[in-house]
Amino acid sequence: EVPPAHLRTPLPPLLARVAHAIPWRPLVSVTMLIVLAVAARTTARRRLLRRADLPATLYARLVRWGRRLGVGLSPALTPWEHRDRLVRVLPEEQRVITEIVQTYQVSVYAPTPLRSRATQHRERLIALWEHLWPRLVWAWIRQRLHRVPGLNALQSSR
Repeated sequence: EVPPAHLRTPLPPLLARVAHAIPWRPLVSVTMLIVLAVAARTTARRRLLRRADLPATLYARLVRWGRRLGVGLSPALTPWEHRDRLVRVLPEEQRVITEIVQTYQVSVYAPTPLRSRATQHRERLIALWEHLWPRLVWAWIRQRLHRVPGLNALQSSR
């Protein structure tokens, strides 16, 4: 229960001005969004770590993002052909894409199961994906923005 106004001690004038000048609601909202984003990232990372088929999962995500980016990916293509097409869209990420595809191929086509060796590379694969994923998102956003009518005219007039 809030005490009556006559029992509350007033804030010093400087502190009162600062307290009223700070936009508390947006500050609390942004803080909550940051906490939620960190929690979501941590949960997603833990889920990935538990996946037995991590290389296949990341390769499937890579293929899905390729489709979103308009890269014609077909089941008839090999993983290396998919890699070549993705690298044309994101040439600066060639090393990361190559490593994910190579790990996937070894996990699927190796004559011995990769289970024991895959555990050594799990953290590395997740780090590669966490590096690549935002770049895939930004490439997709850039593609979408270029499709907005009138936006190209605004950008060219600057």
